[in-house]
Amino acid sequence: MADPKKFVPTAKHKVSLADASDPYPTITLYGKLIDKVSLTPSPDGITHPFDLKEDLLAASVCGYSHAGTCYPVKPPAQVMLPHPDGEATGCGWDKQQGFVEWRNIPKNWQTLHIQTQAKPLFSALRLSTAPGAAPNNSRDIILGWANLPSGPIGTRILGDLWLGSKDPSAGVWAVGAQTLARDLRPYALPGQDITTAFISAYQKKTVNDLVGDLGW
Repeated sequence: MADPKKFVPTAKHKVSLADASDPYPTITLYGKLIDKVSLTPSPDGITHPFDLKEDLLAASVCGYSHAGTCYPVKPPAQVMLPHPDGEATGCGWDKQQGFVEWRNIPKNWQTLHIQTQAKPLFSALRLSTAPGAAPNNSRDIILGWANLPSGPIGTRILGDLWLGSKDPSAGVWAVGAQTLARDLRPYALPGQDITTAFISAYQKKTVNDLVGDLGW
């Protein structure tokens, strides 16, 4: 027969092994809201950290505190967060300058990290509309042309790269120049005329020489 005076622990008296292993499972964030940017969590593949039905807001996080220590975030990180808890009160972030804070956000919460990159409009469009996987830059195109997986190639001679290529016509530089011109042409900047003759002039020059003259 059970002792009626014996203490029976309930769920509130227990902690998961993960939480027991990490005595500081949350962080407090400091930053500013990004105006007019929000999303509904579930349709966008993420969940609200507090199981609320309100939208998540875009924020520029400039710092955070964890386990009693303040950390700056440089440059600020753009992430989706719930509604802020109020004006900033800690780590020296001045509420008079518009800083707000988010308290006790779970460290392991899967948010949406917004990463932006400034680039000329035409450059962004041509990489998006080119057939297949768009290369990051002209070096990537040359790597593919020379059948190289990766690695620094800036000081390599273009003619030598083609000779070492697995292409059956690798021994004929005229073919190599024609092929490279074809590969580069879809990504040309306005006014650039990338022809076989243009590439031929770089047979004994380095990849850096060609990349520098292309400007991309």
